[in-house]
Amino acid sequence: MEVMPKNLFVSKVSKQTLVLFIAQIFGMVMGFISNMLLAKQMGATDFGIYSLSLAIIIFISIFFEFGYFSSVSKMLAKNHDIDLEKKIFGASIIIACVVFVLFLLFSLAISLLLDIVFDENIGHIIRISSFVGWSFTIPFFMEQILKGSNHIGYLASFNIFSKILFVVLLFVLFVFGHLTPLNALLSFSMSYAVVFVMFAFMLRPNFGGFFDVLAAINLENKRYGIHVYMGRVIDVSAYNIDRLLIGYFIGSKDVGFYGLANSMATPINSLSSAMSSTMFKILANSSKISFTVLKVNLVWVLLAFVLANILGYLIIKFCLREEYTDVLFLLFLMSIAICFQALYQPYNAWINGHGYGIELKKMSYRMAGINFFGNIILIPILGAVGAAIASIVATFYYFYASVECYKRVAS
Repeated sequence: MEVMPKNLFVSKVSKQTLVLFIAQIFGMVMGFISNMLLAKQMGATDFGIYSLSLAIIIFISIFFEFGYFSSVSKMLAKNHDIDLEKKIFGASIIIACVVFVLFLLFSLAISLLLDIVFDENIGHIIRISSFVGWSFTIPFFMEQILKGSNHIGYLASFNIFSKILFVVLLFVLFVFGHLTPLNALLSFSMSYAVVFVMFAFMLRPNFGGFFDVLAAINLENKRYGIHVYMGRVIDVSAYNIDRLLIGYFIGSKDVGFYGLANSMATPINSLSSAMSSTMFKILANSSKISFTVLKVNLVWVLLAFVLANILGYLIIKFCLREEYTDVLFLLFLMSIAICFQALYQPYNAWINGHGYGIELKKMSYRMAGINFFGNIILIPILGAVGAAIASIVATFYYFYASVECYKRVAS
């Protein structure tokens, strides 16, 4: 039975979606401003070094979750007991802290290898930033526990405050003349860490009965979370390895161009992601996805595609100018890939909410294979353009597979 609101635009869901959407757009605008500041002040070479270092940290963070964050999210979505919710918060924060320590140790170790693989002092930057770089696992953690518990206001606030703090820190570095790739990366990490501590207190976690709650989380992780994790690791790591391969085969400068194109195209996915996160609890308890949701999502994606490319052209032509003209074609290609990513968000949320972890894992494996082999083949030949083409093919496959999976299990 379909339990979604008949009128999406006057419901609590629509208001939460709007709040989260505005927060995400605000976050993207602040992120875009920070990228513009860095690209303009650092120049293409240093901005490329920063982008490659950031890509490495984000790539490492993908592996440090082990399915627990997804398991907690599903438990919170199905839970209706406030006291138990607080205990789940408490247990999940302890689990997250263990993950942070493991991330730190691994980053320190891998930085030694990066000294050999990459030039331009990349290993040193990763080694120093790793002491706060664990905070790059926080956004996924916060998204999972806050959407699972339907604390959409908190999720929106987290996105806003972390981005504001990052821009403030960058501005301070700019004023004092210390805007370097390392300092920018440290500022990014600190912005997540500080805001996380603040919200951890606001959630008022209860650490009582930790081992009982941990046992329940472990059980959920074995039958659900670990499957989602394995699929996500293969999928997202294959999707994000493109920047590392561009840095290795082409150079850090092209990583900066590719990253800039991604930041301009990412807003296309904003409303789709916000709507899916806001409706996660409803989707998890609904037999079907409302046709209204799918229609609104499609209209938004088409409109956002046009706007992203127009605004990107104006920014590059009148702000960044000739040094960044290569970004334009990359923006067009990445916009297509992000469109497919936005289109599969409602389907993916519904499949996730109903616990079809094995199905998601299989889809993610196939998408990862397309991404990985596409990048390996195309990047040495076409550079960043090859990475964008591989992303288009991979996201189209995942969109098609998500629709087919939904039709099969929902019938």
